[in-house]
Amino acid sequence: MEKKVALITGGTSGIGFAIAEKLAQQGINIIIISSSYESLDSAVIRLSVYDVSVTKIYGDLSEGVNIPDIIKRVLASTDRLDFFVNNAGLAKFASIESYKPEDFDALFDFNVKVPFLFIQAFVPLLRMSKGSIVNISTYWSHKMIKGRHSSLYSASRGAMVSMIKALANELSEEDIRINAVAPGSTQTETFINWKSSLSDDALDEFEKELKNSYPIARLGEPFEIANAVFFLLSDQANWITGQILNVDGGFTIR
Repeated sequence: MEKKVALITGGTSGIGFAIAEKLAQQGINIIIISSSYESLDSAVIRLSVYDVSVTKIYGDLSEGVNIPDIIKRVLASTDRLDFFVNNAGLAKFASIESYKPEDFDALFDFNVKVPFLFIQAFVPLLRMSKGSIVNISTYWSHKMIKGRHSSLYSASRGAMVSMIKALANELSEEDIRINAVAPGSTQTETFINWKSSLSDDALDEFEKELKNSYPIARLGEPFEIANAVFFLLSDQANWITGQILNVDGGFTIR
């Protein structure tokens, strides 16, 4: 039987790579998009232990002019697509007075326009496979934190959530499901590097705040987010669409 195929944006590190690895462990062929040749090569080597094919596609999603060419190369690489995971995203935290007009374009293009254009292009293949889509969202679309200014970033993520719900309504007619996972703070390479930059006092304060904010008093692990993504992609979630699954140790209930 021909193996299923999954496309993952930003699938070379952190949560994205954990998702790619989880799917590869299930025997699913992988296509990954990244803006780093080095990380693409590294991801292919790390995934080579699994009995799947791994296709690497270089592409900088932050430049809108690149998107048609990236889509063309994805479609040239496969005639089948069962799963699309839009993991790549752009974040910027700033006060409303600090945001610049170009920040608006950058955040909405990356977090809303790019996923829309990808999904639009891949509908024909996903229709044939009765496929499934999962977007990596964030709690910043619906939960704010004192002292962290996020108006424009939160707006772009909120727009993505609305788009997911509208597309779930529309694409159900094509037997395509679409959902999202909203992770809490997760032990990715980026987060670990940020923690290592803190002073001892700041790190102690962070650990205290973590226990106060998260009912499950720890950070998440990338594989835990990947497990949730795999569930939503799988047949076990056949009656689930248009949902935003918080995988955050209870952060958004406190």
